[in-house]
Amino acid sequence: MDLHAKFRNLTPNAHADLQYYRDALDYVFSNDEIRNVALSGAYGSGKSSVIRSYENISEKRTFIHISLAHFDEQGKRAGSELEPSKIVNDLEGKILNQLIHQIPAKNIPQSYFPIQNNVSKKRHIVLTAAIIGFFALCVYVFWFQRWTATIHALCKSPVKTLLLYTADPYWRLAGIAMLLLLCGIGLYYFLDAYGLRRIFKKIDLKGAIGIELFATEEDSYFDKYLNKVLYLFDQANADAIVFEDLDRYDVTLIFEKLREINDLAYSRTKQGLRPGRKPLRFFYLIRDDVFTSADRSKFFDFIIPIVPYVDASNSCDQLLEQFDAAGFGNTFKRRFLQDVSLYLSDMRLLSNIVNEYIIYHGRLSDSGLTTQPDRQLAMVIYKNLYPGDFDLLQHGRGYVFALFENKRILLENLRKQIGTKIDRLREELTLFEQEQLKNIDELNALFFPLTEEIAAINGVNINGLSRTDLVKQILQNPDNVSYRSRSYTYRLDVATKKTSMEADQEYLRRKKILESREKNQQIFRNEILSLEQKKLELATLSTQELLRQLDDETEKGFWTPPSLPYERAEYYQKIQDSKNFPLLKYLIRNGYIDENYAAYISYFYPNSLTAQDRNFLLALSNHTPFDYDYRLNRPDAILDRLDTSDFVRRELRNFDLLAYLLNHQSNKELQTWFRACDGNREAYQFLIQFWRTGRERSYFITAIYTYEPTWFQTWCEDGLIQSAEWQMFALDILYTFKLVPLRKINKENWLTDRISSDRNFLMIDQPDIQKLVFSLQTLKVQFPSIDYRKEIDVPLLQAVCQENLYILNFSTLRTFMELYWDIPDNEIASRSYSYVLERPECPLSQRILGNMETYATVILHENTARFSDDESAVIHFLNCEELAEEFKLEYIQRMDTTIEDIDSVKSRSLWPELITQCRLKCTWQNIADYFASLCEVTDELPSELAAFINSGSEKLHWSYSALNERIGEEAAIQLRRAVLSNTTISLERYRSILSSMTVKYDHFPITGIPDNRMKIIFELRMMPMTARNIAVIRENYPQLWNDFVISTSPTKLLELIGNEEITLSREELSSLLEDSRLRIITALSLVDTSQETISIKGKSYPPTVKAKIIGSFFNSNETSILLQSFDQEDSLVRATFLPYAKNHTDLIIIAAKSIQYIPIEVYAACLSDFTVSDAMTLRQYLTDKNFEIACTESKKPKFPDTPENRIILNYFKNQHWISSYKVQNGFIRVHPTKK
Repeated sequence: MDLHAKFRNLTPNAHADLQYYRDALDYVFSNDEIRNVALSGAYGSGKSSVIRSYENISEKRTFIHISLAHFDEQGKRAGSELEPSKIVNDLEGKILNQLIHQIPAKNIPQSYFPIQNNVSKKRHIVLTAAIIGFFALCVYVFWFQRWTATIHALCKSPVKTLLLYTADPYWRLAGIAMLLLLCGIGLYYFLDAYGLRRIFKKIDLKGAIGIELFATEEDSYFDKYLNKVLYLFDQANADAIVFEDLDRYDVTLIFEKLREINDLAYSRTKQGLRPGRKPLRFFYLIRDDVFTSADRSKFFDFIIPIVPYVDASNSCDQLLEQFDAAGFGNTFKRRFLQDVSLYLSDMRLLSNIVNEYIIYHGRLSDSGLTTQPDRQLAMVIYKNLYPGDFDLLQHGRGYVFALFENKRILLENLRKQIGTKIDRLREELTLFEQEQLKNIDELNALFFPLTEEIAAINGVNINGLSRTDLVKQILQNPDNVSYRSRSYTYRLDVATKKTSMEADQEYLRRKKILESREKNQQIFRNEILSLEQKKLELATLSTQELLRQLDDETEKGFWTPPSLPYERAEYYQKIQDSKNFPLLKYLIRNGYIDENYAAYISYFYPNSLTAQDRNFLLALSNHTPFDYDYRLNRPDAILDRLDTSDFVRRELRNFDLLAYLLNHQSNKELQTWFRACDGNREAYQFLIQFWRTGRERSYFITAIYTYEPTWFQTWCEDGLIQSAEWQMFALDILYTFKLVPLRKINKENWLTDRISSDRNFLMIDQPDIQKLVFSLQTLKVQFPSIDYRKEIDVPLLQAVCQENLYILNFSTLRTFMELYWDIPDNEIASRSYSYVLERPECPLSQRILGNMETYATVILHENTARFSDDESAVIHFLNCEELAEEFKLEYIQRMDTTIEDIDSVKSRSLWPELITQCRLKCTWQNIADYFASLCEVTDELPSELAAFINSGSEKLHWSYSALNERIGEEAAIQLRRAVLSNTTISLERYRSILSSMTVKYDHFPITGIPDNRMKIIFELRMMPMTARNIAVIRENYPQLWNDFVISTSPTKLLELIGNEEITLSREELSSLLEDSRLRIITALSLVDTSQETISIKGKSYPPTVKAKIIGSFFNSNETSILLQSFDQEDSLVRATFLPYAKNHTDLIIIAAKSIQYIPIEVYAACLSDFTVSDAMTLRQYLTDKNFEIACTESKKPKFPDTPENRIILNYFKNQHWISSYKVQNGFIRVHPTKK
C-alpha cells in the first residue's frame, strides 16, 4: 500500500483549495493601505493551510513565518501563569529571534543582535593566515634587534641568505606598514559585523568615563531596540510576515506592539525613509474570540474568516475517508465514529489518531491478540486527548486507573447492599416457614372461641364438617348460626366472638404472617434468587453495565474517584474540567475503555504469567485468600506451580481454577478438592457459589454425583440451596442424569416430594422438554398445583399433561384448561365439562373422561361456582353411568343451564330436582311429561311444577289434541283440571297457559276457583254462554255475573232469552245495564226483553238506556227522583223526560209539591197545562228564586235570555205578576208591577 495514502502528515496543507480566499488575499496585496490582516478561525480550521497554499502559488511574493506555539502536556498554554509583561517580553524576543534567522546575515550588517553565520573553509584559511601574519609582524617589528641577531647567528645556508634581507631596517618599516594595514582591515570587518552599539550601550562623560556593557532586564525588546527592530523589519523586505499561534497566550499587548511597529514602518514609508522597500504587511493567524467585535474591526485592516475544513458535523466523514485510505474502511461501527466525531474538530488531531491507530493495530495484531477495533481506536483517542494520563495508566496510576479502582469500591458497596436485602428477605422467609398453619381459615379455626354445639347454619344441618370448615361457614354467615343447649336452640352471637378473636395479639401477628406468606412467599423467594444472581453478576459486571445501573448521584461519585497514593486531587479535577472530558466519559460509559485496556496498549507474550496470576500465587503463599471470583488469566500456568496437597487449602478456592479443572476433567485434583470439602459448610458455600455462576454446570453436577452424591440432598435440606434457586439446581440434576443415577439421588423420594410440592417448578426458560419429562416420569412426580407463564411454559406443560404428571384437582384443572383452551377463569369453574366434550382428543379431556368420579368431586367440592355448561354437556353428565346419583343431584342444584327436553335425562329420579331448580325449559311437553309421571299419585298440580310454570315466560302451545296424544286423554284431563284449579300459578302465567288450551266447557266442572282466575277463564272463552254455565254462575259465582256475560257473549244471552231458555231477574238485568263494558245496542236490546218497568232509582244507566227506560219502561213512582236529578241528567234524558212530564202534569205537580222543587225546563214545558193556582204554587219551587222575587217584590231581577225564561216571563206578564221585561245584552231585565 502507498505509504502516503496510508499515513497523514500533521503539517499544514500547501495545496488547499483557495476558492474565494485567493481573491481576498489578492485584494490585500493590491491595497497598500491594508497592513494588518487577520485570518480568523478555530484551532485546526486550516488557517495555516490557506496561507501556505497562497504562498505556494504566489512565487513572486516573499513570506516570513513566525510561529510561537508552545504547550504543556495537558494542553495548558505555556506562560499562562506569568505576568503579561513578562510574556510579552518573551514573545518579542522569540519574534526577533525567528525574524533574524530568516533574514540573510549580509542583509542586516547593522543589526544589533549577534548572528551566528556559517564561515567557508577558504575564509577560515585566510583568517588563520591573517592572524598568523599579524602575530609574526608584531614579533618582527617589536623584537627587530633579536630577530636580526638570531638571523646572524644562523649557520650559513640558503635560508639564512634569504632571511638576511629582513634584517634591513627598511624592511622593518615595511613590516610596520603591513601591521597597520592588517589592523585597519580587522577593525573594519569587526565594526561591520557588530557595530558600535553592540559594544557600548551608554557612555557617561560626566567626570570619569563610564561604559555600560549590559542592558537591564526590565526593558522590552521592542522598546529598548526600536530602531534596530524597525531596521530588521525593513531589511526583511518581505511581502508579508505571518504570525501564527500568538492567540494561544491570551495576551493582546503583543498585538499592540506589533501594530505599533507596523504603523512606524508605514510612517517611515510615507516620509521616504524606506526607499525601495515593500509595504510591511502583518498577517495574524488567530482565533475568532481574541478581540471583542469592536476592537477586532478597529485593530485589523482586513479580516479573512477561515471556514473550518473539519468540525463536529463532518469530522466523521474525514475519519471514514482517512481510514478508507488506510485500508480500514469497514472496520469500525459507523455509530461509534459518528459519536466520537462530535467531540473531534481538529484535522491534525484526526490525522494523528489515524496514524497511531494504524501502528497500534499492526503491532498488537502481530502479537496474536484479537482486539476489537472500536476499543482499540478508543484507546488511541484517549492517548491523544490525555497523553500524560495514558502514560500513567500504563504504570497503574492516573485518572482512568483511579476510575477502575473506584468501580471496585462501588461494586463492593453494591454487594453489601444486596447482602443486606437478602438477609432481610431470608428473615421474612424464616418467619413464614416457622408458621405451621396453611391459611387464614385454619388460623380462624384455632383462635375462634367456639364452645357451643352448632345446630345449623342458614337452616342447614352441619354434621360432618371439620372445625376449619365449620368456623369458615360461621364467619361467612354470622347472622344465621344457631346452637343447641339443653334441647333448646339459640342464635349464636358471632360478632362478639369474632371481635374477641381479633383482639388477640398473637392472632393478629400470625394472621399478618399468613397474609404476607400467601401473597409474598414466592415473591420473596424469587427476589432472593434474583438478588443472589445479581450479586454474582456483579463480579463480571463491566463498567458500562455498572454505569447503566447507577442513579445520577452515585454516577457523579464514580466520576470523582478518591486520589490514588502519590497523586493530587487537583490533577483529577484538571482532567474533569478539560474540554475533552465529555468524550472520555462517553468512551468509558459505553464500554470502549474498560479494565481490559492492557490488551489494547501492550504487547502480549503468550507464555507469560500475568500480574493478576502472580498476585494469586502470592496470596496462596501468604495465606491471604482472595474472593472466589478473583479473575485468573492463566489457570493452567497456576496449576503447574501447585502440588496436590495445595488443593485442601482454603486460599485455593477460586472459580476460574475450579472451572479449568472441571473442563479438563482433572480427576485426581478434583477428588482431593472435593474430599477436603466434605462436611465443611464454608466449602459447600464455595461450591454452591461456583454453581451459581453457571460455569461448567454439566461437568460440575456430574463431578458431585461421582464423588459425593449425597451432597444434593444435604445442600437442599440444610438450606444451602436457597428456595429461590432450588429449581435451577434440580433442573441441573434432571438434565444431567437418567434412570439409575436419578433413583440413587432420590433417596426416600426427597427429590420427588420436593419437585411435586413446588408449584413454580415448571416455569423454566428454554427447557429440554423431552429430557425433563423423562426424568419427571422416572421420579414419579405428581404436581398438585402448577403455575406457569403464558407463551413461555406452554409446550412443557402440555408434555406434563400428556404424561399425566399431575394430580387431578381444581387447581390443575384450571391450569390446563387455561393452557389448552385459553378459557377465562370464570368459565373454567362454570363450563369445564363443555370444553372437555368439545375436545375429547385432548390429553386433559381423556384424563377427565376416564376419571369421572374424581372430576365430579373436584368441580363440586373444590369449587363453589355455579355451572353453565352447554345442554349437551349437562345431559351427558347426568346420564353418565359411572357417576353416583348424589353427584348428579348436587350438579343440578348448582347448574344454570336449561334443558330443552326432560326426556333426554334418563333417570326419572332426577326429574323432581330439575323441575324444582327450574333447570328445564318451560314447555308444555316438559310440564305434561312430568305431570304424567306423577298422575297416578295425585290429581293436583305439584307445587314444584307450579313453581316451575311460574318461572317460565314462554307461551305454551298445548292444543287439546296434541296434549291428549302425548300423555293420553285421561292424564290430559287431569292436567287441565289441575292447572285450572291451581291457585299458586301467577295470574300472568295462568292467563298465558290457559290461552293456549284449545278447550271449552259447556258445563264448567270446577267450583271454588278464585274470582280473578274465573275472569281469566271468561276472557279466554273457555266457559261459553250456555244455560248450564249460567246456572253454574248463578249458583257458584253470582258476583261474576256481569264478567261472565260481557266476557263471553251478550248476544248469545239475548238469543237464550229469546228462546225462552232463560229469564233474567231484575237484579241481573239492572246489573248488566249499569256495566259500562256492555255495548249500548246490546243494553237497549236487553231493555226490550223486560216484561215490566225498570227502576232507575240508584242506578247509573247510560243516558241512552235511561232515555229508553223513561220512554217505555218508566216507573211513575220515581218521578220525584228524576225531577231532583233533572238538571244533572244528560240532555238526551232531559229531552225524553219533558214530553213525559207534559203528558203527566198531575204526576209532576204531586211530585214537585212533595219535594218542593221543580226544574225551570219542566215548569216551562208544563206551564200551559197548569192551573193558575198550581202555577203560582209551583213558582216558588223553581230553582231560580228570582222568579218569585220578580212577582212579589219591587225589584228588577235579571235572567239569562233563554227560551224557557221567556215562556215563563210571558206567562207572568199575562198573569200581571210582572209589568214587563226587556231583553238587552243577552239578558232579560224584569220590571215588577206597581203595587
